[in-house]
Formats: sequence, C-alpha cells, structure tokens
Amino acid sequence: MDTLFAALIVACAGFLQGVTGFGAGLVSMGLLSLMWPIAHATAVMSPVGLALTLSLVIRQRREVSRAEVSRLILGLPVGI
Repeated sequence: MDTLFAALIVACAGFLQGVTGFGAGLVSMGLLSLMWPIAHATAVMSPVGLALTLSLVIRQRREVSRAEVSRLILGLPVGI
C-alpha cells in the first residue's frame, strides 16, 4: 500500500511539474517524508526529479533562448 501511495504522490508531483514547471520536489518531499525518512524520500525523488526536468527540457527545447540560458549558467556557480 505504501508503494501505491508513493507512486500516486510522485505522479501528482510530476503532473504539477509539467503544468507549472516547478513544484514536484516541494509536493513530493512534503508528502513522502510523512511515510518515509527524509533520506529515503530524497533518494527516491532525486532521480525522479532529474527525469521530470530532462523530459520537460527535451520537450520544450525549441522554446529556450540559448543566450538567456548561458547567462544563467554563468551565474550558477556564484549562486551555489
């Protein structure tokens, strides 16, 4: 039952990510941490979040301005 509930949480988080462009981590970590320890929820959601983001990037790649992305990437080390 926990696996089914976790899959439902991940599916809802993926839907939210697809509609809004963000929020999968917020929703999924908030709900999965009620069922599992934080370390386990993080280990599950890290690859799922990466897959969600990559699928959105691949789908929307024609809409991305390379000049804007390059400026963001240059500022990334400072922000981190």
